[in-house]
Amino acid sequence: MLKILIGFAFVILSIIISYITKLKYEFKILYVSILALVQLFLLGYILTFIFSLEDIGIIIMLLLMTITAIIIVGRNIK
Repeated sequence: MLKILIGFAFVILSIIISYITKLKYEFKILYVSILALVQLFLLGYILTFIFSLEDIGIIIMLLLMTITAIIIVGRNIK
C-alpha cells in the first residue's frame, strides 16, 4: 500500500503543477490515474489466477484465445 501512495505522490505533484500553471487538467489527471490503478489491480488478479492454474489444458486454451485476439486486433488496425 505504501508503494501505491509513493506512486501517487507524482500524480499529486502533476495536479499541483497543473493547478499552479492554470492548465485545468487536474480532474483529467486524477481520473486517468485512478483508471490506470484499477486496470493494474484487475490485471494483477487475472494474472495471479492464470498462473495459479495447474491444468495445462486451460492454460493452453487461454494462450490460444489471447493469440487469436491479438491477430484479430492486428488486422483491424491496418
